[in-house]
Amino acid sequence: MTELKVQNRNVFGKKTKNLRHEGLVPAEIYGRGIENIHVAVPLKEFVTLYRAAGSHTIISLTTDNGTVPAVIAEVLRDPLTDEVLAIDFHAIKKGEKVHAKVPVVFVGTAPATKEGFMIVEVVREIEIEALPENLLHKIEVPVDALRKPGDSIAVKDLSIPPSVKLHVPADTTLATVREHAKEEAPAPAPVAEGTPAEAASATEPAPAGEEKKE
Repeated sequence: MTELKVQNRNVFGKKTKNLRHEGLVPAEIYGRGIENIHVAVPLKEFVTLYRAAGSHTIISLTTDNGTVPAVIAEVLRDPLTDEVLAIDFHAIKKGEKVHAKVPVVFVGTAPATKEGFMIVEVVREIEIEALPENLLHKIEVPVDALRKPGDSIAVKDLSIPPSVKLHVPADTTLATVREHAKEEAPAPAPVAEGTPAEAASATEPAPAGEEKKE
């Protein structure tokens, strides 16, 4: 089990900015039957762990009051800088199922793309429920069967272990094929009525002192 040492904190709100100056990130540990634990997490250690273990690996959090097994429930990031702003850990108990949102990863090559068609990825993540040891880090969706416009892959087409429950309707479309939108031809330039000479004369100004005759 991956371990991460954290420390209890007693600063909240805007004051948590001071933690970030010290290389720490505010976090919460919550779960059924326990009170929320407010902690500060070393940013560098967390980023390294997160890249290696992913979102739903069981982590042993070492706090000032003991060890808590948990999974990473959510990571809040700055939308502009992608900086980690806050973390939520879900404390788990033996035999307790966990809800988690896992990414959908499309794998393989769709024959439709070789024909110039477009693959539209409709769903990017799916909520699942499973015991911690059965949690999936991702759901792979093969796209090899997508050949022509109208072809699609639905949740019911996936091969998911029976130990994992999907919280999404079976007929939900994950990816589909559509044709590229045809580019509209540019509109022709307007042409003046009459002969070329008449059109040219229509645009020329009348000589000074003379009125243009109809």
